[in-house]
Amino acid sequence: MIATLARRAGVTLAAGVLLGAAWTGTAAAATTSANATPASAQESGRTWCGVAYDPCIQAQNITRHNGFQVSPLYWAGTDNTCVPGHECNGYWFDWWV
Repeated sequence: MIATLARRAGVTLAAGVLLGAAWTGTAAAATTSANATPASAQESGRTWCGVAYDPCIQAQNITRHNGFQVSPLYWAGTDNTCVPGHECNGYWFDWWV
């Protein structure tokens, strides 16, 4: 019983951290949109996850759980030259309503 509660607390904490990371990516996508609407008002966007596969899968699952459609993960490589303030390396996925 205690182990189950501890495991649930750990999963909840990890989901909160990943949701925060996903929200950061969503907010960044919102500021780069043509009309710069808040992320919660967006109907679509792109989330960059970096080079770690498992956290990206978790962020994708959280996005799907929150009611959005999600694309498969895509790999952009690691040697891209990014515009300052943008991400262009590692894994990413698109999401939409």
